[in-house]
Amino acid sequence: MTAILLSFANAAPAPKLDNITAKLKNGQTVTLATFGDSITWPCFHTDYRQNYITFAVDALRLAYPRADIRIVHAGNMGTTGRGLSKTRFERYVLAYQPDLVFIMFGMNDCTGGENNLELFTDQLARLVQKTSDSGATPVICTQNEILYESPNGKKRKSLPLYMARALEVARHEKVIAVDCFADWSPLKSHRDDLVARLNDSIHPNHAGHRLMAYSLLKTLWPKAVKHLSTEIATPEPREKRVFQPQLLPGPTGKQVLRTAQGFWCTLSGRYHGEHGRDLVFSWSDGNRPTWDEFQHITLVGTPGEAVFDHMDRPLTSGMLLEHEGRIHILFGWKVGIFMLTIDPALLASPPTPESLSRLARPATWLAHTDQRFIRPSEVLNANYRPGGILYDAFPRPGVWPYVVCRFLKKSTDTGGEVVKGEDAIALATREHGPDTRQLDLLAVSPGFLRLITTPDGQHHYLTQDRPGNRIQVGTIGSSERHHVDYPIDQVIVPTHGQHPVAVIRKTADSPAKGPVWMRLNWGTADLPRVVEFPSPETTTLKTPLPWSAGSTDGITWQMVSPATDGPPPFRYSSRLPPGQRSLGILKDDHGRLSFEVVNSEDSRP
Repeated sequence: MTAILLSFANAAPAPKLDNITAKLKNGQTVTLATFGDSITWPCFHTDYRQNYITFAVDALRLAYPRADIRIVHAGNMGTTGRGLSKTRFERYVLAYQPDLVFIMFGMNDCTGGENNLELFTDQLARLVQKTSDSGATPVICTQNEILYESPNGKKRKSLPLYMARALEVARHEKVIAVDCFADWSPLKSHRDDLVARLNDSIHPNHAGHRLMAYSLLKTLWPKAVKHLSTEIATPEPREKRVFQPQLLPGPTGKQVLRTAQGFWCTLSGRYHGEHGRDLVFSWSDGNRPTWDEFQHITLVGTPGEAVFDHMDRPLTSGMLLEHEGRIHILFGWKVGIFMLTIDPALLASPPTPESLSRLARPATWLAHTDQRFIRPSEVLNANYRPGGILYDAFPRPGVWPYVVCRFLKKSTDTGGEVVKGEDAIALATREHGPDTRQLDLLAVSPGFLRLITTPDGQHHYLTQDRPGNRIQVGTIGSSERHHVDYPIDQVIVPTHGQHPVAVIRKTADSPAKGPVWMRLNWGTADLPRVVEFPSPETTTLKTPLPWSAGSTDGITWQMVSPATDGPPPFRYSSRLPPGQRSLGILKDDHGRLSFEVVNSEDSRP
């Protein structure tokens, strides 16, 4: 029945489609536009740059080597009615004089149930008519299947009726229809395969958008289908990539963790050029292990070699926490902040085939949540723009920690087509449910934020917009903030202390004078206090690594001589929780990682 319907619907506009195909062959510019809801808009469900049209265009460029293709994205209109209001369609689609317009709605319209079907029909037909009147070729696309038992899915029980109605509109208006819904329908009887193509209960992930691109190409340009992968796993690039192990950016010192059971754990990355892609978790139960004695598992990376598919998303940051008997791995993807957890008891040494098999299963790292897709658990997504930068985190009662991360506010009534707003640092957490979150904005546009926890359970923070500027300090839960007006180029904040404390380095007043190290205290009734440290007695003290032992806010200095001159590698060190005296240091020497342990008793005050 579907094949007959599509054949009938495609009959009238075939000459126009032939003309577009001829342009692809001849190298004439072809403009393809999309208009729809958040499934059409390239947002955090993929990576802000990919969706069904970009995957289809990638295949078209291989099928037609001379093709010159422009893409016009105009998604996130919510419903067909919202897409028609305020001349949005004219401004964000027709103004670009597209050759072909893909119109994809229904996922939000269907929440109106059967009563709104006729309104949906009328609005969809109006979009088709406006497209045709402009001289462009309209294509009506159906959407994907969803998880109807989820909270978002329960509101969309009428989705199949709306997808069928979209095809009826195409038949009535004698325009092309691409029935993505038909290609998704077999997945209903294989729930795991359906979940594997979704980023949440209703939005497709990369694999889901590749399946939609397949539907599009199969209907319009079958020659290009062979250039598209419809596998669930992210296809590897044609060129061979060389990945280099490196330290992973993130909160200073939180890439190394000493657990209550005595395990040393580290978090690192593998980079291709400037882009981090693979997230690597390593552990050892040795007291003073070398890097060769660590066990390693790739958490995010190449499908088949890692626990989770990298989905072509760059890593931006990462850190480790220990909370309520589990190790928390928190990391920033380009699309938001995500979390994995592991029971330290599973880190057997030496590893057995059974333990390694368990560690390779996604469910092992997702035991903290019942929202198990083929990606790690999302703590906070970056909404409508990239923003997956993790600044710091700390435990809170329950499973989900508080994370301090970049949050991009979206201006009201933009519909996604124009994004404004402010880049801010937010304090965020979530519960087990898919939509329950707490979110507080801490500061606008700082480039740096660190936390310190005091024994009374308070969390104090320090922010700086860029090195060399003044810093701002405050306490989470209090609106009172203070500034330190020195130009500061280095800031180190330990994890714990009796009082909020940091070591800061004042920029040299002149080339003849060296920088000045100072101790900063804040968080009391008085204004922040800054005390200058005396100069080190020995010139070999190149890299001071300060921390607080938890029982005092005094600073201990550890001598570590860097291999080369340059900024002190503060990010290499762990940070000591109360009661521990061993400091783990993960070093990166031109792409070769090494690990060493030093004791605070060996340090020089």
